Amino acid sequence: LNRKYEQELLRLEKNKFFIQYNENTREQALNDVRDLIQSYSKEGVYLWDPFLSAADIKNTLYFTPYSNVPLKAITNLKTTEKITKEDILKNYISEFERDDINYLFLNLEVRTRWSNYGQDFHDRFLIFPLEQPKVWSLGTSVNSLGKSHHILQEVKNAQHILNAFNKLWDQLNRRECLVWKTTK
Repeated sequence: LNRKYEQELLRLEKNKFFIQYNENTREQALNDVRDLIQSYSKEGVYLWDPFLSAADIKNTLYFTPYSNVPLKAITNLKTTEKITKEDILKNYISEFERDDINYLFLNLEVRTRWSNYGQDFHDRFLIFPLEQPKVWSLGTSVNSLGKSHHILQEVKNAQHILNAFNKLWDQLNRRECLVWKTTK
């Protein structure tokens, strides 16, 4: 019985349907996410993570091998008395404007929950808007991949996750919610 479960786990890990990470596995976790992006991003990639930074986007979405597919990201900018929304936006702009010219042709848009637009969220997903969508739960934010225990796993009800993402995306279609949009 144990052998059966071990073989099943190996198959799931090989296909990236279920992988457990522990601390000090950052590169492996990032590479697995990048492999998924390279495998499934022909129609686009959406990233939904409340703590998403520009560096996180560059570590993930920039690895799509397809040009001009929609890359969408939703984050939830948190401000404090010392850190304003403008400070956070300057960081995004500074990070993206340093990019190699090859990345300037990406079709990237980042939105944030802001004020009364949208709602708070906790879960983190990597979404591929294919005809038959594919979605992975990251188990942690991109900035923490492989730094402590978490599980990357494929989600069975992918269409429902995609629908929820699109609903929030539409709610955030406001100037105040725009973090970054590549200009063509």
